[in-house]
Amino acid sequence: MARVFDGSTSNYFSATGLKYEIPANFSVVWRAKTSSDTDQAVMGRRDSSGSGGFVVKRDSAFNSVLVSLFGVADIFQATGTNPWPADGAYHSFIVTKSSTTWTLYVDSTTAVGTASSSYTTTTGPDLYVGAWNNAAGAGVTDPFNGSLYDVALFPSVLGSTDRTNFLSGTAPSGLTAAGTDHYWPLDNAAAGNESDSFGAATLTEVGVVGYESIAAAPVITGPSGAAGAGTSTANIA
Repeated sequence: MARVFDGSTSNYFSATGLKYEIPANFSVVWRAKTSSDTDQAVMGRRDSSGSGGFVVKRDSAFNSVLVSLFGVADIFQATGTNPWPADGAYHSFIVTKSSTTWTLYVDSTTAVGTASSSYTTTTGPDLYVGAWNNAAGAGVTDPFNGSLYDVALFPSVLGSTDRTNFLSGTAPSGLTAAGTDHYWPLDNAAAGNESDSFGAATLTEVGVVGYESIAAAPVITGPSGAAGAGTSTANIA
């Protein structure tokens, strides 16, 4: 199963108080499809000052993955180096962070983007999935418009074996990385909340998040071009 977001009001937030901070070593993985060429958040959180928190999203201006570290930098925002096509097909994504080095993989074990940026942890609101904000009266920010599943956070850099396995269809629960922080399969075949397979951060449904059947996790045979140089620029998200 995969959860289907309407690009308007549907999303999840952590009602259990998950104020996730990116550690020194870090990985985030997800599978997604969309047919909409819009800005769409996989997950994120932002404090009220606008200078703390992060968002992992699809950036429509560059047709790419964007990791925005609010008040610090934008990562991987570069034309042609890390495409996220709005083609209605599933794609698999891995972002890793080793100290200040960030690396992106899209449908391939060959890195399609690298960048360097430090990140200072901050306190702030709880984590959202399918958006990065849903403040009262402000509406949903960058709502996802498509399907998501196999969303997971790791306090470590996924090694080559784990990267290969995930991109070949292995669920995050089958990876060997130690200390998985959170894994949301997003496989509930009904409306409602989503459980955290590794942590205790249940995701609370906002609006109506739909669902669809998938035959199996897609085996990825996507592009494997040479690694491209990503960018780290002043935040514009």
